Amino acid sequence: MNKSICPLVFYSEIKSSPQIQLLQTKLQEKDDKPKIKAMKQILMLMLNGEVMPKNMLMMIFQYVSPSKNHELKKLFLLYLELIEKKGPDNKLRSEMYLICNYLRNDINHPNEFIRGSTLRFLCKIHEPEIVEPLISSIRDDLTYSVPYVRKNAVLLVAFIYKNHPQLIPDAPEVIENFLKNESDPSCQKNAFIMLYEIEQNRAMNYLLTMAKNLINFDESMQLVSLELMIKICENNPKARTKFLKSILSLLESKSNSVKFEASKSLILLSNSQVAIRAATQALCKILAEEKDNNIRIIVLSHLNKLRINYSHIVSDFLLDILSVLSSSSFEIKSEIIFLAEDLVDTKNIEGVILLLKKEIGKTGEIEHEKTETTNYLRLLVGLTHKFVLKFPQVSDKILDILIDLILRTPKDSSQDQEDESSILIRDIMETRKDIREQILQRLFAVASSVGSSFALRTILWIFGEYCENSQLIRQAFEIIKNPINDLKAILDQKVEEQKSKEESKKKKKEKSSQKNENVENLEVKKEKKQSNKTSKNRRQTKQTSQEKKAIMTKTTSSNTQIRKDGTYGTVGVSSPKKTAISINSTISTVSNTNKITNFIMEGNSYLLSTISSSITKMTLKLIKIQGESNKTTKDFVVDSMLLLVFLLKIGKSNLVKHQIDPDSEQKIFLNIKILGDPKNEITKILLEDCRNSLSKMIKAQQEGDGDHLNDAMSEKFNIESQPDDLIVFNIFQKNRISEKLHFENQDQSLKSVLDFQNDEKPEGSDISDVLLKEGKFNKVFPLTGFSDPIFVEAILNINLYDLMIDFYIKNLTESTFQNMTLELYGLGGLELIDKQQSFTLGPLSSTHITVMAKVSSTENRGIAGTISYDISGTYSAEKNCIVLNEIKISGLDYLIPTSVSLFNFRKMWVEFQWENKILISTSITDLEEYLDFITKKTNMKIVDELITDYKETGFVSKNLYAKTIFGEDVVANASFEKNSDGKITGYVRIRSHSQGLAICVGTLLN
Repeated sequence: MNKSICPLVFYSEIKSSPQIQLLQTKLQEKDDKPKIKAMKQILMLMLNGEVMPKNMLMMIFQYVSPSKNHELKKLFLLYLELIEKKGPDNKLRSEMYLICNYLRNDINHPNEFIRGSTLRFLCKIHEPEIVEPLISSIRDDLTYSVPYVRKNAVLLVAFIYKNHPQLIPDAPEVIENFLKNESDPSCQKNAFIMLYEIEQNRAMNYLLTMAKNLINFDESMQLVSLELMIKICENNPKARTKFLKSILSLLESKSNSVKFEASKSLILLSNSQVAIRAATQALCKILAEEKDNNIRIIVLSHLNKLRINYSHIVSDFLLDILSVLSSSSFEIKSEIIFLAEDLVDTKNIEGVILLLKKEIGKTGEIEHEKTETTNYLRLLVGLTHKFVLKFPQVSDKILDILIDLILRTPKDSSQDQEDESSILIRDIMETRKDIREQILQRLFAVASSVGSSFALRTILWIFGEYCENSQLIRQAFEIIKNPINDLKAILDQKVEEQKSKEESKKKKKEKSSQKNENVENLEVKKEKKQSNKTSKNRRQTKQTSQEKKAIMTKTTSSNTQIRKDGTYGTVGVSSPKKTAISINSTISTVSNTNKITNFIMEGNSYLLSTISSSITKMTLKLIKIQGESNKTTKDFVVDSMLLLVFLLKIGKSNLVKHQIDPDSEQKIFLNIKILGDPKNEITKILLEDCRNSLSKMIKAQQEGDGDHLNDAMSEKFNIESQPDDLIVFNIFQKNRISEKLHFENQDQSLKSVLDFQNDEKPEGSDISDVLLKEGKFNKVFPLTGFSDPIFVEAILNINLYDLMIDFYIKNLTESTFQNMTLELYGLGGLELIDKQQSFTLGPLSSTHITVMAKVSSTENRGIAGTISYDISGTYSAEKNCIVLNEIKISGLDYLIPTSVSLFNFRKMWVEFQWENKILISTSITDLEEYLDFITKKTNMKIVDELITDYKETGFVSKNLYAKTIFGEDVVANASFEKNSDGKITGYVRIRSHSQGLAICVGTLLN
């Protein structure tokens, strides 16, 4: 059977078919250029199906084959590939015997390129009659001096043996001997691959004999050896133990690519801890040595996969992995941090904490404005926070760098990393009772220098919560009291100065008024002396006196000055606003030494309420320690109340930039009331319940840490095994070794399992049940009505970045429908990839059509379309057409509920510009049930999943977060309460970067 092949596809500028006679004339010319052009035209005509004259072969052979031009020789060989080499009687054409002689001459040609290209050409010849006379020459080329010739000769030997083994029956032995004597890497590689393809046992024996010297082979030969070892083991599982030592030796190769492939092969072939440890060590070396980020990401992905089953081994190399943090991009750093979350144990926690401390310290040497550095610092502090909660015994080693981190004063005092560090100090205070006093003393020293408002509020909260004895309470109270007293003294001094200025102004006004009276008397006398003048002059004189009186009147409210020409002029008195500005400037100058004063003058309402709460807690604790009747305690209570009153007074004054908000004002009033009646019921809430709530929250974080990691890991690697999934036993598989050695844990689909069981269904199973379990019926859309002659149904399969729509089309009539065309249109930016061709559908027959669509963003979209057809045996000027129902695709399918820290949530809430505010209107009356309804409808996850008794509180306020498969974030806040009539009222606010995503999520609740 002849095998016609298309060896070459090239561009040709031929617009019309040239005449054959003209081409034959060009072939007869002496110059090679017209011959080359003519040969290209002949090849193009043959590829296009043109039939050449019978004498064309002999003409080409006569005028082209003698040429020494390499390009022309190559075109001649391509021509020999295309022509039919056998006649109608299935026998070799007589002209081909001349070709054999020509090929023999080229195989023995002194030029190595001609030899090699001819040998490569013969690998495409399937006629044994052509190859047989050349066997001796081919054997001789195996020992030729040039590697290019030997490489192609060994390929040809293997090709002949595979297709015509009778021509070279000893080919395996020939190739094996060639391998043993060959020194060129490319020749060794080709020979080894060919030996494996024609006889695996010889290849395996060769590998075993060369196992000790495998480390000295070339990189390409080592990679091929590893690949063939895996293939041999898949077919012969007993050979695995024979190759383990060879693979272990390749882990010491100089090439990182060989190390990587060797580590993968070792993991596939062995489950022993020694092998896994050696492979992990090799991967860590590659991670440290390679500078290419793409390679590092690949290595980290394999380490992540190893972590699933061998975390106890990978954890021993955690410090080596973390050492790469100092010289990587942010993407690599985030991958390493994710990897490290689940690998920390009691053995390496101290080293990990010291390394993280060093990395956090390095971020201070880099410009703080860089977003990448800020994000990296947030990751480091967040990872440290998790480790400290998991291993509280190492918290004292990270304390210094956390305090230093708090003292860094960024331009934006609400930076997330300062917030995270102060929260971490708060959690350390709760978990490490033995070092609380030591931490408090350090915080006492730095409290007045903290530049972050959030961090300062957290430190003041710590003072109020953890100062347990009278000495610590008085120390903390003095730290808060001193800057407030200084501020109060400055304000009192400025008020006195303002009063003295006002008194001096009054005296100046009195003097100016007396002077004005004297001037008026002089004017009156002058008027009497000039009474004999004309009435006109009198009127002018009178008008002049009136103007002067007006000027005198104005000077009563202004400073009067005499100009150079003798006339009077007025200068306005400085306004009180100028005095207020001078007060503020003076306070800001003084407050530079103490940040507490600075934040108070800026009108930070949260700080004022935090100061009042801390002072109240410390006062209540001192009353509990010393007793309410103690004189010093009473003085302390009075001082505390005076401070709270002053905070309230200055917060409501015009001296601060922003006046206190009503909530903070009410809280300070409440604290003053509590101090007036220390036996109030609220005292227990402040001193006990607040601490208990914090303990419960930290405990929930510690217990939920493992669940969070497991969720993240399963999400990272798409682990979707469920308790009711079928169990696939490798021992029953046809190719059980390949399944067992497969590196990734891939589950067999139900179809493959049923096919493997020879189409025998398990007992009690049905394909509809299977489809229901797999959710295949959840996305079924009927597109036509009951009265339509055609039934069309679509099944939607949603993949990562595309959609696959399976259309089932059935003819419900006895007629044949011809030229049926399914025309689809994407709505909402949906891009359809496939364009459907026309088809014919017989009576009561059906067909399946698959259409792919590309998705680029998460928005509500759809697919509309029509199906048109002609009825066989009838004629109509217009086609029959059925408009299909719209396929609606919800954005919910692309939302993935994901965990996020509270700090990242707050940052996204501030940054996102688009908000969709939805008024709640529901018939559900249970708060918890409605919260579950929101999470299921929007496919979002609650950020803080603390257990709350909603029946007792009567309201719900929860933050929700989800991430799309395209990397888009969406945040939401659900705040609602239960009214006296039993109905639920409130709002759900959804925010995202894009308007479409916010609206898309909002429509899920409407």
